[in-house]
Amino acid sequence: MKLYIYRYEMVWNGDYVRDLARRCHWFLCPYDILTGADIALFENTIADEKHPERRYIVCSLDEVQEKMVRVKSKEHMGESEKAKRYCIVDFTTISEGKYSAASPEEAIERWNCRAQLTAKLMLKKFPRRFFLLEYANMFKNALLWGLVFFIVLLNNDVYHFAQEHSFFVLFVFILLCSNIKNVFLKSYGEEIPRHILERWADRRFEGDFYEQAMAEWASIREWHESSVPIYLLWRRGKMRPAEEESRVVAAPAAIESREPSEPDPPEEDRSHEIYCEEIKTLLAAQMRDIDDYNTKIRDKAVKKDIEAIAAILGEIQEIIGIDAGTEQILAARPVVTYWNEKVLSLLKSYISLLKNSSDEAGEARRNIESVLQEVQHVYRKELGRITEKNTTLLNASIAVMREEIDQALRKRV
Repeated sequence: MKLYIYRYEMVWNGDYVRDLARRCHWFLCPYDILTGADIALFENTIADEKHPERRYIVCSLDEVQEKMVRVKSKEHMGESEKAKRYCIVDFTTISEGKYSAASPEEAIERWNCRAQLTAKLMLKKFPRRFFLLEYANMFKNALLWGLVFFIVLLNNDVYHFAQEHSFFVLFVFILLCSNIKNVFLKSYGEEIPRHILERWADRRFEGDFYEQAMAEWASIREWHESSVPIYLLWRRGKMRPAEEESRVVAAPAAIESREPSEPDPPEEDRSHEIYCEEIKTLLAAQMRDIDDYNTKIRDKAVKKDIEAIAAILGEIQEIIGIDAGTEQILAARPVVTYWNEKVLSLLKSYISLLKNSSDEAGEARRNIESVLQEVQHVYRKELGRITEKNTTLLNASIAVMREEIDQALRKRV
């Protein structure tokens, strides 16, 4: 039975960490690529002045366990109150304070180093990858099971049995320490395309890394959810060779190239078509929600900003309509899965603050209004990115046509 000490408080959730990193232009690995889980910044509530370097840590939400515990109130030290505290489930993560830091900025940097190292380990071939990701737990198991075996062997009968069957006892000990069961219970990156892991492992791609990583987050979580156990993956034909670039790119191409007379592809091959339809459906629902929020707001300036955002979303909806290709629809995913969700959350908060007449609520409303004005530029930029390929091809076609016109006119002369 494990003894958990609930000593961590969540200081910033994943959304705040990502927003702060973008505002401050910090490089950030925005989630845990090993599991697809969100991240958060935690503060060690029992860190003292002798160990300030252990105060903050960034880790994924699947590495912590939360619980409501009774703690002393800071305002009234004689009283106690219920508070949400967290504990680290896997103590090997911070066994020596390797990823803890004295400041949030340093904790984020150490999280980035950890995420980069994890991606490098996930690029290794499977047996070596398994060992590199599990060796800390193996060492801990060796110590615990070694102590258990030592106590059991104090019995003479058991000792003589172990001497007579030494190879069998050694095999059982290695099996218990190896964590081999996790091969069937956990993912070790075999489902993630290699080019994604290479980008995570290489910090030189800081320019577009964040946007690409956020656009891929939904797919990575989906791959993780369908990644275990490995035996079933093999039976389903989902174990891809390491050199395969990406199922996301290959599957749509295969769907478009097949002849009408060919039979329908399996359900897995149609997954991207289904996902594209989900993006369209979600965008339509989000646009309805934005319009609904807009009807509840009376401020003309705010309504104008919301209408501007809705107009850009209307253009995006037309672009990813019936005749749009898979690549173009997937290009709209950051708008649908990230920016629209952020804007809807702001509008919901703004409407709730309308009934609050306090100075703090007024300041919060003004901040939201400022963000709504600025986010229009982001939407305009995303619209340009979605249409970039089409406009590039169109400009190339126009250039070729002009060249042909010039040649035809020169021949006449």
